[in-house]
Amino acid sequence: MTSQPIQPAFRERVAPATERKVELTIDGRKVAVPEGQTILDACRALAIDTPTLCYADNLTPVNACRVCVVELEGARTLVPACSRKCEPGAVVKTDSERVRLSRKLVLELLASSVDLSTTPSLDP
Repeated sequence: MTSQPIQPAFRERVAPATERKVELTIDGRKVAVPEGQTILDACRALAIDTPTLCYADNLTPVNACRVCVVELEGARTLVPACSRKCEPGAVVKTDSERVRLSRKLVLELLASSVDLSTTPSLDP
């Protein structure tokens, strides 16, 4: 006599895993990224170089350095790309005059209190 596995009276129905996409525009280019990704992730998907100092893939973004800020249409202030989630229909500018000025000021403030001679790639 062989025993057969007991079958449950019902099976839970699981919908096939479908990845929801969020569409947005970055520097005039449309991109669709998985829901929950950040603006920084979307920029990287488009090969747009967005500088970061306090961000690493294995760390939680802390929004401390503010070097990754971008301009989000409709937002009053610049937003950190490392932690801001993509929103459907968002229009993002990564290289506007406002963004460049903000990044320059952040680097100048950091350079005034930190010895940047050990990081030749950062030239404020």
